[in-house]
Amino acid sequence: MSMPSINLNCAKCDYGSSSRILWGDFKYIIDGSEYHVDRVIGWCFNCNELVAIEDFNNIDKVIGEIEKLTNKLKSDYMSFFSYLLSLWFYKDNLNEISELTKKLSMIRQRKGSEKCLVCGCSKIKFFNGDYSLEQDSDSRSYQGLKHTGFFHPDCGGEIIAKPDPIHFNMKFYPRRYHFDEIPLI
Repeated sequence: MSMPSINLNCAKCDYGSSSRILWGDFKYIIDGSEYHVDRVIGWCFNCNELVAIEDFNNIDKVIGEIEKLTNKLKSDYMSFFSYLLSLWFYKDNLNEISELTKKLSMIRQRKGSEKCLVCGCSKIKFFNGDYSLEQDSDSRSYQGLKHTGFFHPDCGGEIIAKPDPIHFNMKFYPRRYHFDEIPLI
């Protein structure tokens, strides 16, 4: 399946990047288990470019997922028939709750110390603009042009979001990270 992306270009100089920097399969390795790395676009002052950076601003989302699974388990045990059917899924739900609880603990431990997922530097700036574009429902292509409100730290020009006319077919290989030390394993 081809994937559309958004180009992010400076209006003042020739700097350019793309939303493709977020694409991929990013994983933390903690105690032998793999956890999905939530990430957003940000500026790394070491790399001197827009990069994927860790995102620990999803505590509410993780808590919501835990509550949803917990409520599902509770409702499954309301009737005997549901109880019998849910035995198959009980272990999976408990494992998922355990994983989410560990993720919540990790987020709380590291919130405020986000790092660049390229070089591991903590001298970063979150992309505080809006680069979302409308998507055409038929072709899944992005439409329009948007002033993001984020300014290029090097020259002060505003970053402009516009659709990349090329769609890519990609195969992703996992990028694995230590949770406390960002460089790749």
